[in-house]
Amino acid sequence: MSRPEAKENGDILWDGIAVDVTDRKQAELALQESQQFIQKVASATPGILYLYDLEEQRNIYTNTSMFALLGYTSDEITAMDSSLIPQLIHPEDLHKIMKHFASFGGIEDGETREIEYRIRAANGQFLWLQSRDTIFSRNSDGQAKVIIGVSQDITTRKQAEEALRQSEAREREKARDLESAILELRSTQTQLIQTEKMSSLGQLVAGIAHEINNPVNFIYANIDYLNQYTKQLLDLVSLYEHEYPEPNSKIVARIQEIDLDFMAEDLRKVVGSMQVGTERIRQIVLSLRNFSRLDESAMKPVNIHVGIESTLLILQHRLKSRDSRPEIEVIKEFGKLPLVECYASQLNQVFMNIIANGIDAIEERYHQLSVPQSETKSGRIAISTGVTPQNTVRVEISDNGTGIPEGIVERIFNPFFTTKAVGKGTGLGMSIAHSIVVEKHKGKIECISSIGCGTTFKIEIPIDKVYKQ
Repeated sequence: MSRPEAKENGDILWDGIAVDVTDRKQAELALQESQQFIQKVASATPGILYLYDLEEQRNIYTNTSMFALLGYTSDEITAMDSSLIPQLIHPEDLHKIMKHFASFGGIEDGETREIEYRIRAANGQFLWLQSRDTIFSRNSDGQAKVIIGVSQDITTRKQAEEALRQSEAREREKARDLESAILELRSTQTQLIQTEKMSSLGQLVAGIAHEINNPVNFIYANIDYLNQYTKQLLDLVSLYEHEYPEPNSKIVARIQEIDLDFMAEDLRKVVGSMQVGTERIRQIVLSLRNFSRLDESAMKPVNIHVGIESTLLILQHRLKSRDSRPEIEVIKEFGKLPLVECYASQLNQVFMNIIANGIDAIEERYHQLSVPQSETKSGRIAISTGVTPQNTVRVEISDNGTGIPEGIVERIFNPFFTTKAVGKGTGLGMSIAHSIVVEKHKGKIECISSIGCGTTFKIEIPIDKVYKQ
């Protein structure tokens, strides 16, 4: 076997053939220096520098920053192999990581992809990393095989963002609490105004009813006697005429002067009219007392129709014709209703507010039209009642007034909101009505309206439940 022989110029003679090893040694030295340079650059790179094999699903290189940041050793990372991603990535971020890796199947060399995710450190805590990756190498089919990326720790930034979100959430919660407190305050203020208003109105109505009731009862009680006495006196006059058909000249003159026949006939009509009038006054007094019901502070079985009729009687003067419009027609379609446990005076206040607003809307329509009465559509208020399948009493009150714009209908029950001109409304009527129906009686009230089509209020009051204040 031949042996190499060294020559002075650095070549090696092998079986008579000279081989120059100087270039190879220089190349190996340059490669070692290049690797050392790359290693120094990788070690000096801020954050984690890594190579990840997409096909084998494992990490094939990482710089020392990963060990320092996460606390794992190089052997521990190597041992994880293809289970590194499932073991270290937060379960909620695994799908996002897989989707991120899949995105490299459709990008060109030099393009980058960024992703933020959570990774578990050796101490069990999760850190937030932001990675910026690009294709490092492709397989024989031209598909991305290895990606190179740099990850930075953004845990502090994420914590600051989360703290900011929590702070904003707390501020929003405070704002909601403040808004709720303001709404509660306004509701309380509305209730106080309502209570004072109802108390004053009830006392006024009850006082008037009481003062009228005494003299009317006196008159009403004596009407029968007056009628009886009148009839007896007229019978006596008739008897005189029959028994003494030829009176003297003075009596004849007096009979002609007072027109006895006319007076006798008219006297009967006057007494009849007085009887009808006093009965009418008594009905008005009864309606006033039914409307106020100061003696009923608790829920009692009530005939809803009586409350509606009392309210209409009190508003009768507003329904009559005026210079600007003809009489407003009231159409009643009353169904058969059971007695309902409710606060009668408060429910009457709801009917009062709705019907009064309907009259206002009809008058406003006539004011806007500014045409003769004969050429305008007559005002109409329709009231219907019935029992629903949900075992509630339904009351619908409609008018053919101006209507309410659709964007405003949803605000109609807000305290202090009004569609009327300045100085013509307090904005409390519908808010009070909503409070009485929904809060006091656990019922429902709905407003349906549009411009030019009038307005309908639908009220439902439970029948079989009793609610206490």
